[in-house]
Amino acid sequence: MKLTTRVATAVLLALCAATLVPYTAALGAVVTGSNPQNSVSEVVTEKFTPTGLQKPDGPGQAMGAAGRLPPQSGLRFGSSGLHFSPETAGSLTDTGLSNSLLALQPNGTQGFPLGMDVSGWQANVDWTTAWNNGARFAYIKASEGPWTLNDYFGQQYNGSAAVGMIRGAYHFARPNLSSGTNQAQVFIASGGGWANDGSTLPGVLDLESNGSDSSGTCFGMAPGQLAGWAKDFTNTYKSLTGRDAVIYTSYYFWQDCMGASTAFSQSNPLWIAAYGAAANDVWKPGGWAAHTIWQYADAGTFPGDQDVFNGSFRQLQELAGGTHNQPLTTFQQVAVDNPGLGSAIGGIFCDLARGGCIRPFQNGDIYRTPTGGVFTIGDPIRISYVGQNRQEGALGYPISAQVCGLVGGGCQQDFEGGSIYIVPGGAIRIVPALPLAKWRSTGAQGGPLGYPITNQYCSPIGHGCQIDFTAGSIYTQPGRLPYVVSGPVRDTWWRLGGHAGNLGYPVSDYGCGLIRGGCQQDFVSGSFYATPANLLLVVSGTYRSVWWSLSGQGGELGYPITSARCGLKGGGCQQDFENGTIYATPAGSTFAVRGIFRDKYWQLAGQGGSLGYPVSPYRCGLIAEGCQQDFEGGSIYSNPSTGTRIVLTSTRTLWWALEGQGGALGYPKSDLVCGLLGNACVQDFQNGSIYLTPSNDAKATVDPIRAKWWSMQGQAGILGYPTSNLYCGLIEGGCSQDFTNGTIYITPSHAVLSVTGNIRSQWWARAGQGGELGYPIAEQVCIASSCSQQFAGGVLKTP
Repeated sequence: MKLTTRVATAVLLALCAATLVPYTAALGAVVTGSNPQNSVSEVVTEKFTPTGLQKPDGPGQAMGAAGRLPPQSGLRFGSSGLHFSPETAGSLTDTGLSNSLLALQPNGTQGFPLGMDVSGWQANVDWTTAWNNGARFAYIKASEGPWTLNDYFGQQYNGSAAVGMIRGAYHFARPNLSSGTNQAQVFIASGGGWANDGSTLPGVLDLESNGSDSSGTCFGMAPGQLAGWAKDFTNTYKSLTGRDAVIYTSYYFWQDCMGASTAFSQSNPLWIAAYGAAANDVWKPGGWAAHTIWQYADAGTFPGDQDVFNGSFRQLQELAGGTHNQPLTTFQQVAVDNPGLGSAIGGIFCDLARGGCIRPFQNGDIYRTPTGGVFTIGDPIRISYVGQNRQEGALGYPISAQVCGLVGGGCQQDFEGGSIYIVPGGAIRIVPALPLAKWRSTGAQGGPLGYPITNQYCSPIGHGCQIDFTAGSIYTQPGRLPYVVSGPVRDTWWRLGGHAGNLGYPVSDYGCGLIRGGCQQDFVSGSFYATPANLLLVVSGTYRSVWWSLSGQGGELGYPITSARCGLKGGGCQQDFENGTIYATPAGSTFAVRGIFRDKYWQLAGQGGSLGYPVSPYRCGLIAEGCQQDFEGGSIYSNPSTGTRIVLTSTRTLWWALEGQGGALGYPKSDLVCGLLGNACVQDFQNGSIYLTPSNDAKATVDPIRAKWWSMQGQAGILGYPTSNLYCGLIEGGCSQDFTNGTIYITPSHAVLSVTGNIRSQWWARAGQGGELGYPIAEQVCIASSCSQQFAGGVLKTP
């Protein structure tokens, strides 16, 4: 609010006491009527006003006197009254200080929201015209000292909101009349509270010189007393509203009357009054880094005093919403603090993405980010940032200042989407957010990777990206975390084609702590292992799948001891491990041959021998704790009582037909042995044998027939080789097996007897066991050249 009293040399004390119009904000309630405070005032007076105090007539004090005394004006308040600087003392009558200081928006604040503050002095305000002229926020006086004091509060408070302004209320402090707690209560009761409705600004404590009584410039209070009073006010206000009050004051009042107190700078936004100052030279008292609102004139485009918010409209909305309670750093102050930027080469532009602002300088830019931070971006980082499309690009807005003094003399600046580094030697490197977080988790430039030596570059293969560092690389892929590949692993991986090779992208970091001190790093289609034997080997594709299914290095196979190698019989491949080998067969299958099975397999020359390639995995759980693995040319079986044996196809076919280890023969007790009479072969089982006869027929002999045959010298005896397998189902439950020169029978009485030569021929001619002779009941007996054999129904003899 402005005062119309002309200031001349004779009335400088009146200037010092010039009044100021406070304002009121409702606490969650709608204020109705043109002057609702008539009734509110009575209630407030009754409840809060100390006895004996007389409420002033009219609108009372108004904001504005403080603003006429900026540090640059050459006059100030002191403890003993008004003082002049020598260069100003003789020219006050020419300054026009008492006239309204008509002002357009100050240079350097273009794009920032304009506002106004009014009191009862302005009566009914034309809010529509003020809005059309550009006002976007307003403060309205609500109270003064212990009184409600604005008969036009309703019209002003509701009218400003009705046209769309964000508005709040202010209290003109009279600390000499009542406590800070009392006046905060009066202020809130008069409509000066805060509502979380997005359009109500936090209330304001107006602290400036009082010219309406004899208490003096500082209300007759020492700086410590006045600061304590203000703290009582702000604490009470916050306890009742949840918000920190804004403090309106001037530089010299605060320095002199408040003793330059810094007790408010970290909690209460500053509204500074300074007329005629430059935007980059608004002095800030009490430790405030910046002002939030600047009252730059007592008259101008809008009714009342002229104000500008130090930020974007969105940030003004945040102040109303309670998320922007801290002061904003100004472009001008930042420029002063960073002289290396040089001169400004353009104005402030505040139509950037998400409400950001920029001002360009010769050697850099100053940005105000959407979250309210203000940062410089100096060359050469700015040059790189521009190449990345500034805030519109992937880096977004800056979130830190440039920091130098890194390892080796490097520098960095952080952005929303990454960081830009000046590495030792002067190169500029951009590290996007995802690899940046990973890199910093390893110690960044001070860690094992060192500085980046490339910018990020991407590949159409898998849509992955990488950034290389002195001693490693970081890889990213959509949907995956970033991973580091470094040292010998990176060297080998790159020789294998890197991400474009068979292994693909990394899917884990390099990690140690495996059994016996091993380390590994996984990729899409394979893994690197550093083994306890100090070998670095790759296990990939189906080799890895099979190995991992067997518990990897912690399983029976142990660590790899060779790389995978191909060129085997038929195009097969293999990879050896400590206790086994994994084979990729020409048929496209992959199987492990492990432990003693591999030893047996290799005894027969592995895939190049009789067994050929494996066709099944190793499996256990067979009868009697047995295990087996099948191959193209046979199987390997193990059993605790028979050991580990190979059953080749030549005998396996018959054995399996006889139900294998679960059949009459049981488990093999030997491997196939050849070199028998007539170049025949035999394999013994628990309960019988399988013979490959000279005619290459496979025949099984099962106990007790085998025992009987062996007692007759087997294939070297009179019977010769078996020519049939055991056959049961004879009359009365008998069984038989034929041999070259005879037959062995198991009779219904369980006798095991042979019938050979001419006697068998005669017996068969008489229908054998089905004829009148029936089954044999004794072995054939020969005396000299005559033989006989007794049957159940008689005796047969040979001449």
